[in-house]
Amino acid sequence: MFDLQYYNKLSRNYYKPIPVVNMLISDEYIMLNNHLDNDHKKQLLQKKIDILTEMFREAKLLIYPCGIDEHLKIKHKFMSLIKFDPNIYLIFLCKDYKMVDVVTASKSSKSVQQSILDKIVKITP
Repeated sequence: MFDLQYYNKLSRNYYKPIPVVNMLISDEYIMLNNHLDNDHKKQLLQKKIDILTEMFREAKLLIYPCGIDEHLKIKHKFMSLIKFDPNIYLIFLCKDYKMVDVVTASKSSKSVQQSILDKIVKITP
């Protein structure tokens, strides 16, 4: 049960909720190849997401969305986990701080990486 009096007391004492970080997973190959139909793209991405989910579970990493303080403690561990596939992009978004962190092992040029990020940001509400 939600205690309204307790909430009002916290809000009077300048309680601020912890900002939330969301994780988006994208793939360079899927984003750049427009000739693939959407169903095939979804299947390819779902396979990669399943592999990443299993790897995150084995490494005992957080489940996203999570608080920004927890994210900052473990964000350095993601690079070592995604080195198996250089096409993967992990994008961490925090709308409260207007922060975007990108983790990728891609060897593509900066312009290609930027175009992929622009496509992702355009799709994200």
